[in-house]
Amino acid sequence: MQRAFGRVVELRHQIDPGQLETIHSTRIAFKRFRYMIELLQPILPAVKPRQLIAMDQYQTMMGEIQDIGVMIERLDKLVTKKKFKRLPLERFRQVLLHRQERLVRAYLNVADQLFAFWPDNRVRARPRPPQRVAAQAV
Repeated sequence: MQRAFGRVVELRHQIDPGQLETIHSTRIAFKRFRYMIELLQPILPAVKPRQLIAMDQYQTMMGEIQDIGVMIERLDKLVTKKKFKRLPLERFRQVLLHRQERLVRAYLNVADQLFAFWPDNRVRARPRPPQRVAAQAV
């Protein structure tokens, strides 16, 4: 579990809001760690049900960012294939981009809650400079 958590921390430190796949990679590693915790919870007395709920919510935040990204990609394919009128799709795309930016900001504001899920003195959050959320190009 320590190794799995270490991988999540490593990826957490590499998150770049301008490269949303870095959040997705962190989510995948976190999901593996979370499932280990859930599986071993009966022998981990420090892990309480409220922690499992918090871990699910943390993972869900990252998942929502990924879901919006997939929607934007699919929308871009529809525009490219000219299956629908471009203007309404572009407006909807802007709505999705704004939602994605809000989700990324919200996640970054709580991203270091990660360190509460596996309290280990060897692993600490390192300060990070403020980062901008980049919008995806059409």
